[in-house]
Amino acid sequence: DFLEDLWDRIQSLSNNGWKVDS
Repeated sequence: DFLEDLWDRIQSLSNNGWKVDS
């Protein structure tokens, strides 16, 4: 599923110090 894959990529970036404020 596209959104699950995209969100997994985002979380991987977040774990590397890339943060998103929502």
